Amino acid sequence: MVQKERSARGRPRSYDPKIALDRAMGAFWRGGFAATSLDDLTASTDMNRPSLYAAFGDKQALYLKTLDRYREVSRGGLERLILGAEPIDAKVRAVYRAALDMYRAGREGARGCYLIGTAATAAVDDAAVRALLAESLAQLDEVLAVAFREAAARGELDDGAAPDALAAIAMSVMHSIAVRARAGASRRALEDLAESAVALVCRGGAPATRAGARGRAPAAAGAKTGRGSAKARDANPKAEGPRAESRKNADSKRASPKNANPKSASRRSAIPKSMNPKSMNPKNVNPKNVRRR
Repeated sequence: MVQKERSARGRPRSYDPKIALDRAMGAFWRGGFAATSLDDLTASTDMNRPSLYAAFGDKQALYLKTLDRYREVSRGGLERLILGAEPIDAKVRAVYRAALDMYRAGREGARGCYLIGTAATAAVDDAAVRALLAESLAQLDEVLAVAFREAAARGELDDGAAPDALAAIAMSVMHSIAVRARAGASRRALEDLAESAVALVCRGGAPATRAGARGRAPAAAGAKTGRGSAKARDANPKAEGPRAESRKNADSKRASPKNANPKSASRRSAIPKSMNPKSMNPKNVNPKNVRRR
């Protein structure tokens, strides 16, 4: 009896499910769900078809398990990156940096994000993939939203900021970075995009307008910066003392009707000479010009 029971159990499992799923994920990542064949999967996992079916089910079931595996790893990595007392801009910057390392990995070239690169296409015709994709995106948004809510509670965000919306924007930029990485964008270009996103969603993270990530100080109030400064000076003549007051008086004299030059006004007129009432008077029409036309 004991021997029969041992025989019914068969050989012990000789593969690691996580390793097998990671290898299958690599095959789907390279070719997508539709283009990846069972032969590709057996070659990648080093398992024959019966063993593959017995362990994970058919091709769709295996693909769904790889998506779930990727979601689990991604969520765990994201949670680790947002732990700690660092400000929100440092946390988001670290998330983008880690994402870039993964998106640009791959022997054949940058592979992007597994969810965005494969599930977004398969979800069109597969309701199960669509549901898992939506659930995965919502979970990742929520993980980052926790960090933004904590930042808002610490006073790091502007008054009236919506932490959940900012987290969704930050994640949407990360999805865009994944697509651009797979399209061949350089790391420098992707890093610039990520830094701009940090400046957009995190108070105090703007590299071009705030002192911080790249050390560029903000423009001082009242500095000469073009039209905006001129308008500010005109709106407050006392800001520059007597010079501004005299300039304002000179502008007023030029604008006075008494000082208007009729000749210069006619030159600036938008009405062409052909539309001048005098030229349209029949008495002023030159018969020779009429015959010539």
